[in-house]
This record gives sequence, structure tokens and C-alpha cells, in this order.
Amino acid sequence: MTRLSTLLGGAILVAAIWFTSTQQAPAAAPGRCIGCDFEHADLHGADLRGVRYTGSNLAHANLHATNFGDAMVLGGNFSNADASNAVFTNARLLGANFNDTNLTSADLQHANLMGAVFRNATLTNAQFQNAVVCVHSSRPDDNPQTSCIDLSGATVAGANFRGAQMCENDAHRHTVCSTVDAATLRTYSHSSLAGAILPR
Repeated sequence: MTRLSTLLGGAILVAAIWFTSTQQAPAAAPGRCIGCDFEHADLHGADLRGVRYTGSNLAHANLHATNFGDAMVLGGNFSNADASNAVFTNARLLGANFNDTNLTSADLQHANLMGAVFRNATLTNAQFQNAVVCVHSSRPDDNPQTSCIDLSGATVAGANFRGAQMCENDAHRHTVCSTVDAATLRTYSHSSLAGAILPR
């Protein structure tokens, strides 16, 4: 059972929503919210395509086979969730916390993962093709630096990073993306990526 609290357009909407194995969660989940609390919620198989969530808590949630395609979940907390077989294609997941999350066979192709962390996550057979996994800043007012998703302690056997992207913010504030090389990804993700399928 889960209590859902949402903040919408400056007005607080609090609703008691009880998820059971026989109820359909998609009808209850809002399309837009700030600070939604889905901790321990059963959202498995839900169609959440295109939702707009900011600072939402999905820790320990059942997200097995949930579809977040084209969603924008900024600063979302997915820690310790079961997101196996979940779909995140084309999603914007900036600053997301996937620490200790089960993402076995999850589809993150073309997702924007800038600032996301996956420490101790299970990424077995997860798909990261063409996802933005690294960023490099070369603006004059910034110290040139490179950062990638944090994969410290993550299980990456079979995870596919072919075509994974590094995006660069240049001196003209343009963003240009290209395929990141395997050595850079290893260095800045803090992982040997043993067993993963790496960019060529």
C-alpha cells in the first residue's frame, strides 16, 4: 500500500491511493508532478510514457517492465527499485539515482543520463546504445572537465554501450555529441566494465 503526495502548479494535492496486485497503477499515476512519493509502490507494467516528474521518489518501487519512454524524470530517486525489463528509451533522466537498482535487461537506448549514478546497480544485459552517458565542458568560463555516469560497483555483464554518447558544451554554448570511446568511459565511470559490450 502506498500513499501518493503530489505538488502540482503550486497547489498541494494529497491523495490516498492504494496499489494492490489487482489494481491498475497507470490510472492513478499523475502525468506531471513535483516531489511525488512512489516509495515501495507497485507500478510494474505501468505505461508512464511522457510523464514529467521532478524530484520524485521511486525508491524500492516495483518498476518491472514499466514504460518510461520519452519521460522526463529529473533528479528521480530509483534506488533499490526493481526496474528489470523497464523501458527508458528517449527519456531524460538527468541526475537520477539508480544506486542498488535492478536494471536487468532494461532499455535505456537514446536516454539522457547526464549526472546519473548507478553505484552497485545490476545492469546485466541492459541496453545503453546511443544514450548520453558522458559530458565534457570546454567553455572559457568553466574548467575543462569530463564526467560520466557513475558505475562504481555495478554489475555490467552483457550491458551494451555501443554508440553511447559524450556531449560537449563548447565556447559558443552549443552542444555537440559523439560516440564516447571505451577508455574514456572506463576512466570516468569508475568501472572496468568487465563483461560489457563497449563502444568501438
